[in-house]
Amino acid sequence: MGKKRQDLLEAGRNESLRFYDEMENGHATPYKYIFTHTCLHVAARNGHKKVVEALLAAGISVNLLTHNGTALHEAALCGKKSVVYTLLKAGVDPAAVDGQGRSALDILKDYPPHVTYEIASIINGALSRGR
Repeated sequence: MGKKRQDLLEAGRNESLRFYDEMENGHATPYKYIFTHTCLHVAARNGHKKVVEALLAAGISVNLLTHNGTALHEAALCGKKSVVYTLLKAGVDPAAVDGQGRSALDILKDYPPHVTYEIASIINGALSRGR
């Protein structure tokens, strides 16, 4: 794996401030896919709101799709409420579907409601407002 890919993976997993600083100074390339996920998906899954915000500010599309869906799918599935809010505020499509035709809400239905209620309510609210 190349150094830039490793930096992106590190940023998504560990909320790397070094990578964030590189992005702020225009030295990092945020457009690399890491396996079947983008750095945005990895950061969303791990709840790294600052990294998500930096990637979006750098120009990554909030609606970027992989087979696993958008970053909203990842954040919702992993219970990262602050990232769900951030993505919705940035304009992610709450009705977007993954490679199996499932929205983030559809995926949450696979889990007990007491676990997913808050995030499902946030997404339902966005859908009822037209985002």
